[in-house]
Parts: sequence; C-alpha cells; structure tokens
Amino acid sequence: LLPSSMTNLPSEIEGEEPPSMRMLTSLEPTCPSPLTGWLGSCLQCCSCFHVRPINNSPFLNLPIVPTSVFNLLHNTRSSGSRVQSPTSPLPACSLQQCLSNFTAIERVSEVDCMNCALQNELTSLEDEMCLLEGAISDLDRRGEDATELRTEMNEYQTRRSILSNLSPDADELPEDIIDMPKPKRQEAIKCLLLTRLPTVLCLHVQRRYYNPSTNHVAKAMQHVVFPEVLDVSDYCAYSGSRMKQESWAGKRSGGDCHSCSSSTSSSAAGYGRASTDTDDTILYRLKSVVEHRGNAYTGHYQTYRRLLSAERQLHGKGKWALVSDEHVAIVDW
Repeated sequence: LLPSSMTNLPSEIEGEEPPSMRMLTSLEPTCPSPLTGWLGSCLQCCSCFHVRPINNSPFLNLPIVPTSVFNLLHNTRSSGSRVQSPTSPLPACSLQQCLSNFTAIERVSEVDCMNCALQNELTSLEDEMCLLEGAISDLDRRGEDATELRTEMNEYQTRRSILSNLSPDADELPEDIIDMPKPKRQEAIKCLLLTRLPTVLCLHVQRRYYNPSTNHVAKAMQHVVFPEVLDVSDYCAYSGSRMKQESWAGKRSGGDCHSCSSSTSSSAAGYGRASTDTDDTILYRLKSVVEHRGNAYTGHYQTYRRLLSAERQLHGKGKWALVSDEHVAIVDW
C-alpha cells in the first residue's frame, strides 16, 4: 500500500495543521527501508488509571490475522470453548476488521506500576503526618516538649517532597532514597497504535496458526476482503483532533477500567477523536498483493501488481498483472 494523494485537503492550510497532515508528514523518506514505521504500545493501569508514555518500536509489516483465528485464540484463552474452525473460507471478513482486532484494547495482568507504589506511599505519609500534627498540637497545648515529633515530621515532609517529584515513568530512579517503594503488580489495559507511518505500508495476513484444541498447525482459509484504497486514520495515535492517548487518560473520570476492556472486539480506533465532523482521512492505495496457495506446510506464491498508466495504455485492458513464476496475465480488479 502506497500513500494516496490527499485530494480532500486544502492546498493552503491556515492556522493549525490538520492531524491527518501531521501523520502524513511523519512519513520518513530517509528510513533504512520504505517499509519502516513505528508502532506505539499504550498502557493504562486499571488501579490508579496512570497512562504511561507511548512505547514506540519499529516495524516492517503489520502482522494481522483473519477474524476467525482471532476469535478462536481468544475464546480458547478465555473460556476454553470451541468455535467455528478458521479452515472454512466463509463467512468472509474485511481487512478493516482485522486491523480493528490488531488495535483492540485488551486486558493484561501482572503489570508493574510504579505510580501505584508512589501514590500508596504518599497516602501513608499523609496519614502519618496527620497523626503527628495532632500529637504535636496536643503536646504544645499541655506545654510539653515536642522536639522529637517535629524532627520526625520534618523527615516525613522531606520524604513526601522527594517522592512527589519522582516520575513513575523514569527509566532510572534515584538509588540514594531509603526504602524506595517497589512497583506493584496490577491489571492494565493495552493497545497498539501507529505512531509513524511508513512510506510503503505492508500488511501481512498471517494464516498459519496453532489450534490448541486439535494440537495441530493449520492454515486459515477465511477470505479477507480488502479495498483498493484504505483509510488508516482509525489506527493511528495522532489522527484525531487530539491525541488518542489523551482521551484514554480521561477514562479516569468514568472510573471504569472494566468497561473499556471487556469487549475484545472494541478497537482503539476512535479513541480521542473529539469530533467526526472533520475529515482526517489518511489514505493508502493498493499497489500489490502476494498470495499463497497451498496448506500450512507447502504451497506456491503468486503476485498481483497494479499496472502503471503507461502499461495500461500498452495492454489496453485491465489494471493488474498476475505473475506466477513465468506465467504473466493481465486481469481486472
């Protein structure tokens, strides 16, 4: 997939740059490979609702799976129930559904949260300081010496000041702090979003999967319907009028971490999109398709390639070339 011409954008942009243009300017012409993009991992603690900074990692292709494989693996992990086998080509799914599952919000456990540890420690310090303040006031009222309690209060205040200035997302925490709080294991919600777009977007539909119920590796035959022009804005972190992660952090106001992670089909697409009135489309145009024919262990690859304008004029029909070893044929979409 190659970026399509953004005919819906004005030639001269006044004021703030549209989010879709900001994502398009992230196309990196100097990358080692035109297939290189960035995938961001977003994580939010379900206990303190702290949202970590996006953790970016490079990718050369996006590994998506047919919906039948996604449903099979998820149902096997969650309930152990059997679902329809992905070896059937029908019912078909769409490429957009596969991408929605790829960016779906999921619940993860045993995640270290330093923010929970810091907040718990600060809460304990506040309680201790409140008790000390009452004790000091009582001693002062009776005219007794409260020097030791005031010294202890100063120590608590100093520790509170130090811990309050610590960032829970720092790569390295100071080692000179006595009794540094240990990260707490909590449940969290997680999703993946595109943070830098590649010049050429490669989507790899992974059909080879392991079925735990049969203890065999098989190939998913479910048909995946894909368009000639794909809008990827719903799967980007910065495609809305404000950052998706910013709205995610706003989920704290609702206070229900369960509601935003209970449905596995829910997608991060739309998170943080303040309004649907503006057109923030980011379009890629299909250029080629590599198809595998065979089973999970053997087979043959053939390629469909979009013809250039000059090539279409030369052949006079069709827009695509089917290439299979030495066999080449002109075909229609």
